[in-house]
Amino acid sequence: MLNDTELKRLQRCELMIAEEIKRVCTSEGIPFFMVFGTMLGAIRHGGFIPWDDDIDFGVPAEYYDKFRQACLSKLSENFEFQDWDVDPDYPYPFGKIRLKNTVADENFTSEKSSHRGIFVDVFPIIEINSDAEFKLRAEKKNTMYMRKLWIKKGYGKCIRRESFKQRVKYDVFKFINLFSNYEKTKESYKKFISGLADNASGEMLTLGSNYSIKKLIIMRDWTENLVDYTFENITLPGFKEYDSYLSLVYGDYMKLPDEKDRHTHEIKSVDFGRYKNISIS
Repeated sequence: MLNDTELKRLQRCELMIAEEIKRVCTSEGIPFFMVFGTMLGAIRHGGFIPWDDDIDFGVPAEYYDKFRQACLSKLSENFEFQDWDVDPDYPYPFGKIRLKNTVADENFTSEKSSHRGIFVDVFPIIEINSDAEFKLRAEKKNTMYMRKLWIKKGYGKCIRRESFKQRVKYDVFKFINLFSNYEKTKESYKKFISGLADNASGEMLTLGSNYSIKKLIIMRDWTENLVDYTFENITLPGFKEYDSYLSLVYGDYMKLPDEKDRHTHEIKSVDFGRYKNISIS
């Protein structure tokens, strides 16, 4: 658990990454936008939710490969791009832009990866069939794939400490997963993702988050109608129809949650490296 000073310093470093993402996307004509708690923070707090420890962006799937290639070739020297093709120990279908020469260790993740710097998540937003039964099947299958991939790479061990039931579930799934091949599972998951767009009808899905599928839905026209919002000392693009989006994800989003429901990435420690004295005022 980070103290207040560490959290504010982490947030300042993440703002640096957000500005770099904005620079690259603007120069390359790539639309991107705030999602999840970042969009909520912009509306409710004019920046970070006070206890939040991350920034999340989305990029429409048709631009995501262009975004990926731009990050691999055009990020400034202090930043690096990570995804499951760059890093063999990273099991997610979305990318992270990390601040080099820093370390941010989360409870959930594995420490095997050499890419462990302070990060901002960027999620592909794909077209999806809006049929309710189809989405329910997709949610179950997506959960299965995600679990198989991250357990195979040593993620999620903290779940075993939550309860006896969770420990048993984790260990059973890990045992079953001993007989699966990671690369084949990943390729199968990629095919599953590409198949979600069959007969798409205006709804889009945010890949990679742990929310239920309902809370991952974004309407296509929201992504085509973006405006800039103040986020701390910078501006970032978000949905003009923010009320529709935030109501879908959070319900009564202007009401502060109880302290017990204020979730974060649970970053357990941060090495700020050369940024240890970054201004937090």
